[in-house]
Amino acid sequence: MEMEMEMEMEMEMEMEMEMEMEMEMEMEMEMEMEMEMEMEMEMEMEMEMEMEMEMEMEMEMEMEMEMEMEMEMEMEMEMEMEMEKEKEKKDKKRFAQEQE
Repeated sequence: MEMEMEMEMEMEMEMEMEMEMEMEMEMEMEMEMEMEMEMEMEMEMEMEMEMEMEMEMEMEMEMEMEMEMEMEMEMEMEMEMEMEKEKEKKDKKRFAQEQE
């Protein structure tokens, strides 16, 4: 009888150990999963940051282009004014010549 009891005890102990091992493995798996999740989150954050940077760069480029367009417009206006002045000079000359 005693032997049997001992055997039973041993078996129980073994079972407990197995259970513990299983628990440990589960914990490890959970930790791994968490790490993976964290890595994914980090990657997502990085991607978002990159996207934002790209957006900002695009915005800056657009602003620059707008400024260039404005400068061109101003230059055109100046040229038109110069042309008007020239025309006025010619007109005055012609007018003066006609008056003579």
